[in-house]
Parts: sequence; structure tokens; C-alpha cells
Amino acid sequence: MPRYLLPILCLLISAISAAAVPIRVVTYNTENFFDCRHDSLKNDSAFLPEGNYHWLPSRYRKKIHNLSQVICNIGSTDSSYVCPAIIGLQEVENDSCLIALLRHLPHEHFPYKYIHYESADLRGIDVALLYDTILFSAVSAHPIPVPHDSIVRPTRDILYASLNSGRNTLHCFVCHLSSQLGGAARSEQRRQQVAEIIKHHTDSILSLDSAAHIIVMGDFNSRPQQNIPPLTNLLYKYPTEIGTHKYHGIWEILDQIYVSPALLRHVSQPVIYSPSWLIERDLKHLGVRPKRTFIGPRYVGGYSDHLPVYIDLRW
Repeated sequence: MPRYLLPILCLLISAISAAAVPIRVVTYNTENFFDCRHDSLKNDSAFLPEGNYHWLPSRYRKKIHNLSQVICNIGSTDSSYVCPAIIGLQEVENDSCLIALLRHLPHEHFPYKYIHYESADLRGIDVALLYDTILFSAVSAHPIPVPHDSIVRPTRDILYASLNSGRNTLHCFVCHLSSQLGGAARSEQRRQQVAEIIKHHTDSILSLDSAAHIIVMGDFNSRPQQNIPPLTNLLYKYPTEIGTHKYHGIWEILDQIYVSPALLRHVSQPVIYSPSWLIERDLKHLGVRPKRTFIGPRYVGGYSDHLPVYIDLRW
């Protein structure tokens, strides 16, 4: 082989190798990931040892173990393993929960750092982002507050983070929209307000770079819509009978991922992660349901009332 072709061959091999290794992106509502300590600024009394949920240290440790099991196994496939590189989490009380979770993971396989900000949510549940420090570095990050008034109670901030892989920059938004408390129709206006805030920020990024790579992920607390154009909701027409959350016997896909036009061709179809150990029989409504931590106030020691969603990104 001529010597001048060797550098070209090396570049081709490197490019093929990089393209062959997908980057797994996950969103997961963890269902009340509280620690056992009282925060005087938050209404977390239900999740204390003496509270309504009797949130004992042993239950907190079990929760950490369960969530780490999900993270460790969500990269498993029939023939290989794809380590989740970016994980958006919802319903996390504070950074002490994230520190405890990362300590429980084997660092040599999951070299994560976290990004988290305290929000105005009255109960103290926030969103957070874990990212693989070998694959990404955090360029910038900040919370995006959601306005509220005397009638609408404060809700979770949107988390924004810019991650750089050395070759590409990924703009990540993690959100947890208002619940359907009071009825889906009455609360839809609040969720649409958050969607408009996200659109404003993603439009700003795209106005500077129309080829920007953007991911918006989280618990949208409503059925999939296409309401953040020009982003595409990858779960909009998800072809399955199972969702991410089951309420009164009905599956819904509340946990969703949007991507920008330039990123769309680089991502796989979304997957709702539902291995047999993460679900259980639904004796009341038939079928299956997520193996949750609580059913009402009753502790059952499962994982979450939501199932995670992931996509694979190939650059």
C-alpha cells in the first residue's frame, strides 16, 4: 500500500468505528426520588421516616439500588451493550440523591457527572441530567424558570445543558411539565405554556445555527403532540400497545423525546424500555403495569410508576 494512503485509511477506520458505537440517550421519571432528610424550604414531610409514606433509610437505599439497576441494564441488547451516555431524570429531590446514585454505580463503567438546579416546585422535585464524562464535556448549563402566579402553583424549571463530544455539540433540555391534576383539559394550558418556553429557546439556538443538534426530553404529562416545531416528537406515532405510564388501566406515553431537524437523521427509533423485571401483572385492570415504588400510600418496593424511554444517536 502506498504510504500516502495510510493516513486516509486510518481516518476511515476511525470514522467507521465512531459511527458504529451509538450514544444512548435516556429519559426517566424516577417516581419520588427523595432522601430521608427534611428540607425546611420544601414540603417534603410525606417522604420522611415519620411521614405518610414512612420513607425509611432502608427504603431510600432500595430506591437507589433499583434506579442503578435500570441504568446499568438499559444498555443491554441481545448481542451487545450500549452504555447510556446521557440520562434525563425527573422527580429528583436534590443533589444528595444524585450523589448517592452515582456512588452506587460502578464508576469505571459509568463515569457520570450530574447537572441539577433547585427549582421552585413546592414539593422539591426537580429534573437532572447525567452525562458520560468520557464522551462529553459540559460547555454550559442553566435552569429556565417557568412563570407562575398566585393561582398556579410553582412547577419545575427546565434544565438546559450544552454538551460537547469533541466533534459535535448537543443542546439538551430536560423538562417535567405540570401534571393533569384538576383534569387534563384544565391543565393543558399550563403545559402548553412550557412548550412555548422551550420553543422560544430552541428557536433561538436554531436562529444562530440551523443545523444545531437539539434534544428535548422528559415527562410531558400528556399524550405525544407535535407542538414544538420545527422539532420532531419521536414518540408521536409510537407503534405499540404499551406506554410509559398506566393510569386506571389505560397506558399513555407521557415520557417523550423531541429532536431538531438536523439531528433527526442521526437517531434511532425510540424504545420504551420494559424488561420483565421492570413490569408486573396488573391484577385489577389486566395486562401489565410498571413495577412502582408505591401504589397509593402502600410501599411495594418497585422501581417507578413510569418506564424509561431511550434513543440511540449516531454521529
